Amino acid sequence: MEDIPRFIVGLPRAGSTWLCRTLNCHQDIFAFGETMYWGKRYTYPNSLGQYNYASLQKVFNNLTSIDYETTVGIQGYGSSKYVNRNDIAEIVESAISHVDMPTDPGTFFNTFCSLLANLEQKKYWIEKTPHHLHYCDRILKFLPNARFLVLLREPYSFLLSYKHQKGHRNTAESQKRFKDRYHPIGSALVWKETCNKAYQLLRDNPDNCMVIDYAKLFSDTDSVLGRILNFFQIGGDDLTVVADPLFSSFNKETKPKLQARDIFWMNLIAGSQIIKLGYPIERARFNIADIIDIAGSVWDIPFWIFRMIKDTQGICGESTLKYLLKYLH
Repeated sequence: MEDIPRFIVGLPRAGSTWLCRTLNCHQDIFAFGETMYWGKRYTYPNSLGQYNYASLQKVFNNLTSIDYETTVGIQGYGSSKYVNRNDIAEIVESAISHVDMPTDPGTFFNTFCSLLANLEQKKYWIEKTPHHLHYCDRILKFLPNARFLVLLREPYSFLLSYKHQKGHRNTAESQKRFKDRYHPIGSALVWKETCNKAYQLLRDNPDNCMVIDYAKLFSDTDSVLGRILNFFQIGGDDLTVVADPLFSSFNKETKPKLQARDIFWMNLIAGSQIIKLGYPIERARFNIADIIDIAGSVWDIPFWIFRMIKDTQGICGESTLKYLLKYLH
């Protein structure tokens, strides 16, 4: 098994998919995601921190219900060469047979990921699930040598991308789901609390954490990739970037603009954090139509909360309310 578990975490819409696919082009790295193993789909161990066979059956169900679409089962840049979506069930079963019982969440996850890397004929694994940042304490409890690459992004470009994301499968159903989940309050809270958690992790575990900003990743790519490999303690050939950043929310040529409600709520909720982190505040002069738009967003709050609770029920390893409250600290 790998001595240094490696994770890509942080904000969604901050370049994690592109980075994962780029790292997957390295001769020794299998980068993949999103398992949600430590977060939304976490299976709680018993009071001793252990998994029994019943626990592992739940883990099996969770891990085999994921698409792994970051690098598995895709075409082109950064795709896996040998691991297919149909291999996952067999790999999970193999991991169950490899671990000594009772096992724990960290041992099992490391075993599963190491088997994936072996099948892909790679030495190291890197798992990408952005919201795992909020569960880094849980990860470090079971994998104390874990290293976290945290991706952050300027607040307003994050908000624009988050608002217009097309969904995992780029289907009408998926796009509707993401549209229903969007409210500028929620997005501002996601940005603020993710940044807070990132710098808390960096402060408390400086050797286990590296923070990279989206803009820096794409303005000084070769240098940043070298720093990432060094942080992850991976040698070998330097990475050659052969693909442009992914713009999966909208085309650069038809870039939309934020509405008044978006800017208002981001500034109200996260303004002090924006200033603290050195990002410029986007000022806006609101007219009557803007004020009506902001008032409409207030009216929509209870309906948005209802949609969020309905959407997250059944996919969280903890209570829906407890999961949502992570962004309300």
